[in-house]
Amino acid sequence: MVRVYRVMLSDGAYYHITNYCLPKEVEGFYNANGPFDLYVSQGFGTKLYVPSWLRCSQGNPIHLNQPAPSELAALGWKWACYISSWNEATHTPAALLNLIDSYFRGYPSSR
Repeated sequence: MVRVYRVMLSDGAYYHITNYCLPKEVEGFYNANGPFDLYVSQGFGTKLYVPSWLRCSQGNPIHLNQPAPSELAALGWKWACYISSWNEATHTPAALLNLIDSYFRGYPSSR
């Protein structure tokens, strides 16, 4: 079951998403074989962070090879994308998960 928690790290506030599964239609584009965790920064310039081991086999893999802030990088995370259209004041955690799903669905097919 996917859960969304607020956590504080040395650089600020994040959402820790546990047991996230890729959308079925793009499972073959990435090397994830089961659920994994994600982090999303809170505030202006909301960003999605993925595990450093996550790679894609099609499309533009550069989107999964961007550096994370030092406190996340030291824990094995890297930056994937901005999620600027989401904020906790006006959206639910389910809306955040839908945006993340849309990101994973859309990016591998773009070349």
